[in-house]
Amino acid sequence: MGVVRRGVGGGVDRGLHVDGRASAVATILVLIGLGLSLLTTRLSGFTRMDSQQEGM
Repeated sequence: MGVVRRGVGGGVDRGLHVDGRASAVATILVLIGLGLSLLTTRLSGFTRMDSQQEGM
């Protein structure tokens, strides 16, 4: 959670606004990474459970 600090003259520093924006960017990056990971596993065929033994 961001810290709201009082500046000179009674003004309020909006530290929470910057922290919220950083959290939103981090969430978007995580979702993009998750999507790329799922796409890569599907395209590579890793999710298929094909047997590699002879005769199967």
